[in-house]
Amino acid sequence: MTFRDFCFGMSAIFMFGGSAWYIYQALTKKVQAFLAAWIVLGGTLSLSLATYLTTSNPNLYENVCTVVSMASAVAILAILSILHFVRKDKIELNGKQRFSLSCAAVIATGWLIDVCVFHDKSVVPYVLTQALMLIGYFLNLSKLLAKTKNTDSFQLWIGICVSGIFSLYVAADTGNYLAWIASLRGIICSGITVYVMFRIEFFARKSGVRLATA
Repeated sequence: MTFRDFCFGMSAIFMFGGSAWYIYQALTKKVQAFLAAWIVLGGTLSLSLATYLTTSNPNLYENVCTVVSMASAVAILAILSILHFVRKDKIELNGKQRFSLSCAAVIATGWLIDVCVFHDKSVVPYVLTQALMLIGYFLNLSKLLAKTKNTDSFQLWIGICVSGIFSLYVAADTGNYLAWIASLRGIICSGITVYVMFRIEFFARKSGVRLATA
């Protein structure tokens, strides 16, 4: 086994492990999952993988970040959708979140036109899906920032960040710049999310607010 194979395996383990723990926390109500954000993330990660497969010389091994991220996000989305239906929860959106979803709809429309009308097989559709994912992360962050205590999972987002670091090595070692972009996006966005969560916990502890998550 090469170090690259080791990084491939560790990337998958951290992503799936963090996602499995997040699903457990959602089932036991230890986190307040935001379905709208996962609809965007699950949908765009699926588009991202589909788009990547249409580029020249796609390699799922090299782009392990997109593969494991898509599988995890779709699994989380499926569980959250079932919970949403069973618990009859409502999706409440503020003005910024509605605007973000509108932007996501515009980008998704651009992706459909580029792929379905112009049959573009370049990197442009892939970059558009990365932009869409940024909106999904923003939706989750906006939900977090509106709270006075942490309602999300450290295990999930740290797992995504560490998974991205391992997958970044795989992408860099194989010279796959599309996979490198996906990994770097995952590291930065999940890292920001973890920072925001730590910041919320710090001020919650400082003000004596009891934390909701374990």
